[in-house]
Amino acid sequence: MPRRYKDDKDEFLDILNRLIESEESSGHGCAKIYDGFITRNMIKSNRDKVFVFGDNIQRRGYGGQAKVARGEPNTIGLPTKWKPTRDYDAYFRDEDFEKVKPIIDETFDRIEEELARGKEVVFFPNIGKGYAMLNKTAPKIYNYIKKKIDKLINDNPCSLI
Repeated sequence: MPRRYKDDKDEFLDILNRLIESEESSGHGCAKIYDGFITRNMIKSNRDKVFVFGDNIQRRGYGGQAKVARGEPNTIGLPTKWKPTRDYDAYFRDEDFEKVKPIIDETFDRIEEELARGKEVVFFPNIGKGYAMLNKTAPKIYNYIKKKIDKLINDNPCSLI
């Protein structure tokens, strides 16, 4: 039996509620890149979301994106450097690809687990392009990470509503 609506507002609200219910019942989250500056306060105010930031293998330091994200329970560091310095050996190189790929893949597995729990995953903008200079020092690794982020976003888009 077709639904009867008093007006367009009632129809819109009904459709909106059905969309929300279907997303909640699916148990699957969504992923996006935040188009703006992420602050520590924003991360703390959105504990229901998971924020992904550029990090180093040592998981230390407070430079770059780690300045606002490190230590927060709803963040995941995505490795883009060996260590938190500006020394030559701190940066990934394309010849490191086989060494860092499993670590990067483990991080993406963790992100996918959060999506499966229904979490909204928010990527910091320009991961790998800041202090890590990944796009310059290791373009193969940078493109690998970028493709994985793009795939997650395309496969798990956040609703526009």
